[in-house]
Amino acid sequence: TLYLYYSGFGEERDGTEWSIGLAKSKDGLSFNKVSEPILEHSSFCSFRAWTPAVFRFKNRFFMIFAGSPRRGLGGRIGIAWADDPDGPFKTIREILKPNLPWEGGGIDLGPNVLSISEDEFLFYYSNHSISRWEQYMNMMRLAIRRGIGAISRKDRYRYVRRRIGIAKIRIRGLSKWSIEVYRYEGNPLIHLNGSLGEWNESLFCPGCLKVGEHYYLFPAASAYSIGFPYRQYIGLMKSESPYFKSALKGILIDGEKERASIMPSAKCQLALDTPSPLLNDDGEICLYYSVMDRDEGIWRVALSKFHMAEINI
Repeated sequence: TLYLYYSGFGEERDGTEWSIGLAKSKDGLSFNKVSEPILEHSSFCSFRAWTPAVFRFKNRFFMIFAGSPRRGLGGRIGIAWADDPDGPFKTIREILKPNLPWEGGGIDLGPNVLSISEDEFLFYYSNHSISRWEQYMNMMRLAIRRGIGAISRKDRYRYVRRRIGIAKIRIRGLSKWSIEVYRYEGNPLIHLNGSLGEWNESLFCPGCLKVGEHYYLFPAASAYSIGFPYRQYIGLMKSESPYFKSALKGILIDGEKERASIMPSAKCQLALDTPSPLLNDDGEICLYYSVMDRDEGIWRVALSKFHMAEINI
């Protein structure tokens, strides 16, 4: 059985706007949703919970996820556990909150973790905003050039540079004191980003995979600086190290060029997010990711397949 953990949002329910759900499949194509959210919300994620990454460790299941306690407050990252992959997952504690300049006003993470020792794991996270001061100054500069009446809410993302960081988590038990988290000293991985206007100007919510002696990162990517509607991609990074100190980089999916094959009914450019790779025994990668027709405004899940031997970067 294939488990697909996802985040959904809509009208507030019991004070909660975004929750984490589960869908299961026998063939990887047709999924049945579990009727109720599988994460028990706690204080730090009481309003929103999203971008779950679930993994097994010592006969238990752990979920690293982003959360927020109230509207207007950016994401921070927490961890939860369950005895069963169906949940319910119980929150242990918040483990990472944005307090470095590059992390801005909030952080979220990709959908996978990498095991690096018996009890240590890496996860890849990203900023989803810049600080309010930076945002204010950027909007003021834009207002001076355009005039205050020509500024829209969509312009606020034009100066966001989303970057990727790495965190190591060590699990010794289920208490809040048994979870240790360390930021990688090389954060953020700015060498993976491109210049303004390039496809990898912003990188976020990357999936990850180890195949043989190589590590692969599958980040969502966007060039926010060109303005709305933002052109988005899914990239691919290949390295001999899980820290991606040096990496080959390329575009795996171009949302605009491949719009017709990904979502034939789409009327506008596609938004792409949170790529999650799954490697089959025959070397085929099944890449699940979030996709939205910007004209429709509804997030869905898409699947693209690739063979490792056919990927050139």
